[in-house]
Amino acid sequence: MLARLTPLSTPETGLPRRSLALPLEPETKRELAWLRVAGARCRVMRRSDLFHACAVLSLSGEQAALAYAQALFRALPGLLPGGLRLYAPGDAQVSFDEAWLLQLLNRARAGDLDSLTFLIGRRIAPHARRQVAFLIQRLAATKDIRGQAVEKNCA
Repeated sequence: MLARLTPLSTPETGLPRRSLALPLEPETKRELAWLRVAGARCRVMRRSDLFHACAVLSLSGEQAALAYAQALFRALPGLLPGGLRLYAPGDAQVSFDEAWLLQLLNRARAGDLDSLTFLIGRRIAPHARRQVAFLIQRLAATKDIRGQAVEKNCA
């Protein structure tokens, strides 16, 4: 299953989609936009084995943030029960999956491993939890993606 970019309303019903109205700080908005663009780029890639992706990434250092995000977005659609829902870059609404990812990054940056373990454990199957935690921690530890321009992700 691929990550889905979702429109503001469903074409069938015209009803608004289910989303969260979260007040986001400017740096969090930039981070969310960066994650959305990275997720959109990964929609055209084939899914990857999570263990193999982590092994390869532990050796690379160049463009680390994008590499970790790509590995994460290529694996998550198959690991989350309903797939991965990402909204289009610039969308004011935040999906539950996006809010979850932002909270994972926040807890990893804060060094709160108990909360990080809990958040991952509630949605990810036991066999993949360690790899997802690795990718989240490495993505959070890379140069702060909040300050990176979205255009760099599109290059």
